[in-house]
Amino acid sequence: MTKKSIEKGRRLKYYPDKFRLFSTSSGIEKPKPVSMSYGEAKQLVHNRSPDYGYTSHIMYHDDESAIELNSITYELYIRQNHKENNND
Repeated sequence: MTKKSIEKGRRLKYYPDKFRLFSTSSGIEKPKPVSMSYGEAKQLVHNRSPDYGYTSHIMYHDDESAIELNSITYELYIRQNHKENNND
């Protein structure tokens, strides 16, 4: 352990519960956001089905009806390990 990590450990009791002490691990780069159409994104994952996904609907409700203003679809695709793909 480094001297810095020991000192940080001593100060832990002063942080509030569920405080994010570490934002990211060192050396990990954040992904850069890319804008593209849904069709382009599906081509990027070779039209695979998502491993997980859901859609949130933004609705406007008045006295008589509900109108969908927008919907946001979240999809998660888990990349398979390169070794697993070569064991066919």
